[in-house]
Amino acid sequence: MTVKFIKILLFLGISSFAFSQNANRIRFNYDSAGNQTRRYICLCAERQSSEVKQTEDLKDSDLQKLSSEDLFSFYPNPVQEKLFLKWELIDDKKVSKIDLYAFSGQLINSYKGLEAVSSKEIYFSNLAVGSYLINVIYTDGEQKSITIIKK
Repeated sequence: MTVKFIKILLFLGISSFAFSQNANRIRFNYDSAGNQTRRYICLCAERQSSEVKQTEDLKDSDLQKLSSEDLFSFYPNPVQEKLFLKWELIDDKKVSKIDLYAFSGQLINSYKGLEAVSSKEIYFSNLAVGSYLINVIYTDGEQKSITIIKK
């Protein structure tokens, strides 16, 4: 009786460990309007993507730009936990506000008072998997948009 009991406890312990390792694999599917259409748990093995660098380890070559002459850059895309944004401060053109939108058009967060800084970290760890829009607004009124994918 005790051997059978120990086997059951061992099985439950291994099962709960395996499930806890996969607990972060909840998947969501969305339709074109951004509505959630399906939610499921994936218990399959995933290939690990290249490791995301820490902010202090970033080099200029790691940062992505919208165009080669653009002064605004970001890393990484797709993002898992946090997005790093960096720009150059120019007297007549400074970043005044950054808005984060869901693709459904819902404003998630707005970051203001950025005229004196040249970088910003935006945390995505509490957001659902999907596509997001970063809207950068400059002091001269110009705007740029970046599509970010959250994995």
